[in-house]
Amino acid sequence: MEYWLRRSGRAICYGTQALVNGGDALTIDARSGKTIVNGLHQYYRGSCERAGLFNEDWHVDDALSTLFQRRWSDAATSALAGVLEPYLERGKLLVREVADQPQIDAGLQAVFKDQAIQQQLRCILGEEKYRTLAQTFAELRRPGLALHQRAKLLTSDALSGQIEDMHRCEPFLLVLQDTFDLLRASANERVGAVADRIMPCLSQMRQRAIAFTGLAGKITKPGPARRMRDLQQLAALLALPRHANERSTLVEFIEALVRYHRDCLENRGRDPLIALESELVTVHGDEEHYPENKLARLAASEPAWDNDYYLTAASTIYRQLHGEPV
Repeated sequence: MEYWLRRSGRAICYGTQALVNGGDALTIDARSGKTIVNGLHQYYRGSCERAGLFNEDWHVDDALSTLFQRRWSDAATSALAGVLEPYLERGKLLVREVADQPQIDAGLQAVFKDQAIQQQLRCILGEEKYRTLAQTFAELRRPGLALHQRAKLLTSDALSGQIEDMHRCEPFLLVLQDTFDLLRASANERVGAVADRIMPCLSQMRQRAIAFTGLAGKITKPGPARRMRDLQQLAALLALPRHANERSTLVEFIEALVRYHRDCLENRGRDPLIALESELVTVHGDEEHYPENKLARLAASEPAWDNDYYLTAASTIYRQLHGEPV
């Protein structure tokens, strides 16, 4: 559907990066499909649940469901099932083949031309406070400002708590990313040697972990929040160390991070990029070539953020859905 929306010149989608890079040749196979679905699931779940389009059990709002049933035909459903079934067998799908099906195209045209449905979908942006925040962030997307600098300038009286949560979250996510990348640069090294190299950064890592653990009380939903609870456990290893020896703390954290990575990749049907074998780091795939940059960011009091995709994509979607220039 995202491919169809982009090809039809409609509002931009969360999967823009894949759509732009793939173009009309965009192909999804069994491996990439799971990664794409996991990513889009996270984006849409948060946006749609907040907007009340469905609840945490994935039951669609009754009013919206009625509108869709009025426009989406059984013929479109049959056509969709017919084109997806071979994909499930051969494990590869040219996305254009789906969008080119006349019944599917007609069904989507009917859905997205319906004014009542359009009005319902505009509420995906939530209340005015979310739209205003998105507009503010879009205005901050100008040259010369790094993401963490934009984030410092992002203010909202109505959403100050959520913005504070973001500032607690993002720096710790960098701890995970940079530690992981350092492991990718440490093939055939012992875990203890990696910990020794990271040791000078531990103070800043711990500060970020302590800030992140402040979000623990806000994780309440049993299913969607599982990953967040896993990250809280990783943060606790640094924030509330169980070892008097700091090196042992770092070794335990690194081992837990590798297990977390393994579990995430297995859940997506993919092989882990890093493993530990008899305390040796095993790297599968490309190795990290600039570990000094990762160490510098781990030690920084104000690290440069990486995770700008959601804020950038969301601010664009918010404005396009309301017919505003991007």
